[in-house]
Amino acid sequence: MNEIARISPLDGIAIGKLVTPPEMPGQLSFEMVPVDKLYIDRNYQRTISNKSAAIIRKIVKGFSWTRFGALSVAKRDNSYLIIDGQHRAIAAMTLGVTLVPCMVSSEDQKGQALEFVGINNDRTRVGSVDKFRARCASGDKQALELAQMLTDLGITTDVIPGTPLKPKQTRAIAALERLMKHPGPGMLFTTLEVMLDAQPKQTNLLTSFAISATAMLTAKVIEAGGDLDDLVVMLRETDFESIRIDAVKVTRMFGGKTSHHGAKILVRMWNKGRTKGRIKE
Repeated sequence: MNEIARISPLDGIAIGKLVTPPEMPGQLSFEMVPVDKLYIDRNYQRTISNKSAAIIRKIVKGFSWTRFGALSVAKRDNSYLIIDGQHRAIAAMTLGVTLVPCMVSSEDQKGQALEFVGINNDRTRVGSVDKFRARCASGDKQALELAQMLTDLGITTDVIPGTPLKPKQTRAIAALERLMKHPGPGMLFTTLEVMLDAQPKQTNLLTSFAISATAMLTAKVIEAGGDLDDLVVMLRETDFESIRIDAVKVTRMFGGKTSHHGAKILVRMWNKGRTKGRIKE
């Protein structure tokens, strides 16, 4: 029995919105590229973490050209910048391969970053920090606004995955972007500022939980006319990890968001012994 069949369009797919089929870009070509001409643009590409190294070792161990595929690269002068396929390229180089198949475009840095985001948007192995940096490189307005705020505060997202946060490091991009929308950039800036003023040398400080819970507390303190210097003093002695553990226990018993329960704990700490400027949970 002949099981070979010609491919055909997928049934049930609405194509009415496609006026014309997408055209092949005029500056796209297929080339066998020397591995020593492959480069990485760190403005949007990921750093090699322990997890990445494990992926590369797996590719090396089971290397097969039929599974290798073509790398997506952009040509710049006499170099080729990898948009997609960094792990495969390093695996090939590790094995002593000299030429690898590449789909070559002439995208500028913004175009490369946009392609990186588009290719990796649905891949869970690409972290929010990597996507954020790529969106910054692509010129995304909201991402650039947050990036500028972090720069102004001396905060970096350049964190190796799986490692503890050093002082002024964060990987809480999702939380930061949410807080940029509500309560807004001003309140987020103030929140991060008081946290850094209180614990400038603390490791693992700028976590999603700590930032979110402190943002809710800060908003309440400001609304009640409280003194931000008093808030800094209170946060100076605050152990966010202990609060997070307590908040997790409450969440397991009663549901809700851990950061909200953490904020309630912080509010109680603020109100303790205070006659003026007390705030509601």
